[in-house]
Amino acid sequence: MPVVRIHYPTTSTFTTHKERKALADDITDMYTSYGLPAFYAVTLYYPLPDDHIFVGGRGDDSIEPPLVRIMFDHIARTIESLEQGMQFFEGVDKILKKHILDKGYDYEYHLIESPREYCKMNGMYLPPNDSEAEAVWVKNNRPSPYKGGERPTISFPPMQMRSEYQELVSKA
Repeated sequence: MPVVRIHYPTTSTFTTHKERKALADDITDMYTSYGLPAFYAVTLYYPLPDDHIFVGGRGDDSIEPPLVRIMFDHIARTIESLEQGMQFFEGVDKILKKHILDKGYDYEYHLIESPREYCKMNGMYLPPNDSEAEAVWVKNNRPSPYKGGERPTISFPPMQMRSEYQELVSKA
């Protein structure tokens, strides 16, 4: 599950269903290339009146070019290394260049990663990565019951304070 939230000014960007669908399709294709079921990729568009977007404290129609603000929330998979992160951002930038930058708009985005243990679909926890159950979800493009779906399948370590921060706190 990535959930991609796209906030955009209504009068100048993504004014047609065709434009919104094309970007959502490219985002979905990017995630399915990593082996995720297509239905995991949810793209939500949040149209905003131009006077509801403030950049640097300015919210008038003099904000040119228009800004599209995007938030990626990863749940099903996480980025495990700097190299993986750079590869992901490179793929996102290619997509956003085509759909946003090349049309003369600015964009800004960030990525949040949420623990998959805190996600459920139709009352079930997500199946383990690369499992038979996940393969069924990919094939059917929808969640279906599987043995073990009543409990999270991956344990995660307790929160730990980074050592640099721990040193700062102890010195305070």
